[in-house]
Amino acid sequence: MAVDTYSVLQRLRRALQDLHHQHPSLKHFTPWPLDAQVGDARRTDHAARQAMQAETWGGGLDDAVLIEARDACLAAGPLAQWRVPYAGTKIDPDFTTRFGCYCIVGDGGFWSSATMAGYLVYMPAGLDYPMHHHPAEEMYVILAGCAAFRMQDQPPRQVAAGDAVFHPSNVPHATTTADAPLLAYVTWRNHLGTPPVWTDPALGR
Repeated sequence: MAVDTYSVLQRLRRALQDLHHQHPSLKHFTPWPLDAQVGDARRTDHAARQAMQAETWGGGLDDAVLIEARDACLAAGPLAQWRVPYAGTKIDPDFTTRFGCYCIVGDGGFWSSATMAGYLVYMPAGLDYPMHHHPAEEMYVILAGCAAFRMQDQPPRQVAAGDAVFHPSNVPHATTTADAPLLAYVTWRNHLGTPPVWTDPALGR
């Protein structure tokens, strides 16, 4: 059955506009960009996309806005340009195979903007995303699943669907999943053109 690309992306845009408008932390962090234009996404696939689509994401949510954002992001997965972050570094290949990310707003995304970037991030159960940092300020909104988030010099924080996590500019942070996967909408503001790097120099830059 053919995918109606226009309908899928219109649904995604409406769902994320609603999320930006109604989620308290995200609304404070950045609005949906008024300058959003059609982006340059070129459909590519990734093993993580297939794993993400195979997960069972239902249950435990009663927030209609969050559910719609989750489902719209999942529906757009087959149309996305999936990224391979940290290519050329010394990170375990298991990470690059299992970690999934596609751009929604920004370089390689469905839309472009000068004011923010937005991504869908998927981590399966039992995956560690080591300490890394970037000049952009960042906010995770958890759409489904759970994980432990860590920031330098702070204790770990367990988060679940509906929670938000803010990462200040250039503060190292990491994420680990245990028995459940994680699905998150991640937004950046400021310094949008500088990619993240591993905090541990041994992993390469």
